Amino acid sequence: MSRNLLTRRQALSSLLAITGGALALAGCAPVNAPAPSGSESTTAAPPAAAGPAKIVFADYVYDLEDQNKIVEMWNESHPDIQVEGQFAPWETYWTKIQTQIAGGLVPDVIDCSIAYIVVLAFRNGLLNVEPLIERDAFPIQDFAQGAVNAFRWEYGQIATGKGPLWGIPSSAQCAHMFFYNKSLFDAEGIAYPDETWDWNDLIEAGAAMTKDTDGDGAIDQWGVSAYPSAYMMWWPSTWQQGGEWFDAEFKTCLAESEQSLAGLRHVTDLFQTHRIAPLPGSMQTDPFLTGKVAMAYDGFWAATMSYADISEFDWDVAVPPAAPGNAPITDLEEDAWSIMSGSKQVDAAWEFVKWLTTGEGGEYNCQYVNAGFPYRPIADKYTYTRDRTTPPKSLYLYGDLIANGHTSYVAASWGEFSSAADAEMQAAAIGEKTVEEAARDTAAKVNQILSDAWKKYTG
Repeated sequence: MSRNLLTRRQALSSLLAITGGALALAGCAPVNAPAPSGSESTTAAPPAAAGPAKIVFADYVYDLEDQNKIVEMWNESHPDIQVEGQFAPWETYWTKIQTQIAGGLVPDVIDCSIAYIVVLAFRNGLLNVEPLIERDAFPIQDFAQGAVNAFRWEYGQIATGKGPLWGIPSSAQCAHMFFYNKSLFDAEGIAYPDETWDWNDLIEAGAAMTKDTDGDGAIDQWGVSAYPSAYMMWWPSTWQQGGEWFDAEFKTCLAESEQSLAGLRHVTDLFQTHRIAPLPGSMQTDPFLTGKVAMAYDGFWAATMSYADISEFDWDVAVPPAAPGNAPITDLEEDAWSIMSGSKQVDAAWEFVKWLTTGEGGEYNCQYVNAGFPYRPIADKYTYTRDRTTPPKSLYLYGDLIANGHTSYVAASWGEFSSAADAEMQAAAIGEKTVEEAARDTAAKVNQILSDAWKKYTG
């Protein structure tokens, strides 16, 4: 199958660029009052017309060949319910969905991102699927629960985590995964990273493998590479020490807390103090792909997509080094299959969602499209098996680590506060600002974004 996939890092980077305009569209649209508790968008589908039921499945394009294959598989095995796939580029997909909500002509099932769950649920665009789960005894307990909770939201809040469930998780990945070049470790005679490693071990090994190998005065072999991104590095480095980046009410950014400052300093020091990481933007390609970087932080998507075809050197994954005295932790990133509240074929749409997540469609998805699968019976069968014959052979280490990972902050204005944090983190990484200055400016920007979001979504 095609590997010409839109990586999650690319997608989220694009999202940060376009989300402001799309969210503005959402904010300007009229919003209906919430339905009574327990009855949000749970109207039963009307009696089926003569012939097969027809539903529309909307998604952004990431692997069109496989996306069309999934639709074909369903249609061949379900003559009574026929699915039409509507696939749009990532850059236009979200605006199109919101325009369709405003016009009252919506698809039945959509791929919903963490950046849009609050926006769409707030506009009464999504169906609360909990009555359907209860009716059919759907095994929601067998999904990564952090991914499930990321799509729970209740009116009067700007962040998810509790309330009705507005989708069934379609992915459970992490943005904080740790890779290493086994060939370089072997050449240097250094033991591979393991679960006992902490940040000090990372720095020690990274320093030993950062070298000017040809004697021209320029470093050409690096110890580690990392993206100065809040959701990939700053937040996980804060959680590693038991800290949080927001308060419990999601009204205050804690970027200046002791744990957050230490997390940002740890990442920044890789570039500025220890000088074991190439500066952001200094290499024209992903540094790890060059074979000249011993270790790398990247997302789950790299393990199964962008790094999957590496043949020039041997590589694997290990658990992320922990903050000294703490246990390893990673994040939990997720998407969901959501049913639109305007669907006229709710029962048919629900059958399709069940098939996509726990049926034959889920198995195909996990094997060929999205190895970071949230339904553990399928993920354990295909992704987290211990008998992998190709890298990363140790991917099984991430099965429980991701399932028990810290859910990424899912809230209205996700793209805005993530983008603001990334810009300040970048400035610290390249030495334009101190850690304290970057944290201070991040807190100021994010707190204003939070204030605006609370006004927009709660009045």
